[in-house]
Amino acid sequence: MALDVIQVEGCYVSSSLPKALFVPSYHRNRRDLLHSSDTLYYKPKKKSTDVQKRNSTSGSGEPVAGRQHLSVQTDLYLEELCDVVEEADAQCETDPFLDRPPSPLFVPAKSGPDVATQIYPGELFDFDEEVEPLLEALVGQTIEQALIEIMAEEELAVLSDLQMDYEARRNAELAEVKRLEEQERRLYEEKEKRIKEQEEAILLEDEVAQKIVACIFSQNYLSELVPQVYKKLEVEGYFETEDPDMLEIEETFWPWLMNEVDSEIATLEASCHLLDTLIDDTVQSIAETSVIHPVEPDVYSETKKASEQIHEAEIPVQEDTELIDPSETVGDTELNDPSETDGDSTE
Repeated sequence: MALDVIQVEGCYVSSSLPKALFVPSYHRNRRDLLHSSDTLYYKPKKKSTDVQKRNSTSGSGEPVAGRQHLSVQTDLYLEELCDVVEEADAQCETDPFLDRPPSPLFVPAKSGPDVATQIYPGELFDFDEEVEPLLEALVGQTIEQALIEIMAEEELAVLSDLQMDYEARRNAELAEVKRLEEQERRLYEEKEKRIKEQEEAILLEDEVAQKIVACIFSQNYLSELVPQVYKKLEVEGYFETEDPDMLEIEETFWPWLMNEVDSEIATLEASCHLLDTLIDDTVQSIAETSVIHPVEPDVYSETKKASEQIHEAEIPVQEDTELIDPSETVGDTELNDPSETDGDSTE
């Protein structure tokens, strides 16, 4: 592959690299070669003697069109160049940024010459006559526009009133709808509550009916079972035999005792009623005799006399009502003297 070398101008120093560029042999222009990103510095290497002999004898071919061969420094050591480049120092200072001045007004360039003309008053037209139709048109249009604006304002006011009325009716309808919805909700809740209560009542009735049926069944079942159980227990000896004394008391003494108590109670009621009648008669007679100067009756003495009379009247009645001899006793039970009971009641 042939190597094309481009000469780069500039001065060399001791620390500079050789300004020889390694350029591929495919066709590119000089600008692409200078700005190529794959351009590398070429560092010559020591070649063997055989390669040097072969290169010295063969050499490179003729340059392609638009290229030329130049002699380039390829030694291992750099050569010092004696050319001195003139150098000079210069300084400059940048002023701070200033406010941008306003842009000048755009004045277009004149497109023609200026010409002056003098017109005297009344030469072309009479202003007073010519301005009347213009004024009429302007005033008419102004008045018409004002009327249109007034009509528009009135129409807007009417529309505003209609909108307010519509909003009021709408709010009233919404409130009514809300009230009806609330009423419907309450009715629905009440309906559900009543249905639930009715279901609970039906369940309770069913439960009570089941309990009644169970109670009746248990009573019917136990009515036949309990006597059999008692009889079986008596046969097996779990219950003691009946006492003849207790049996006699239950069959004989208790009925007689109840009859005596009933007679005593009837006697006491009769004596109380008689005592009340005597007291009323005594009080009434005293009130009739002492019309002018009523004197308070001695209630205690009158009551005592009435009780003595009642006691005297009750003695034969009690003798007639006695059925058995007081000396007879059944067991440890004794009857009280009716006179003592009467005395206690009168006291």
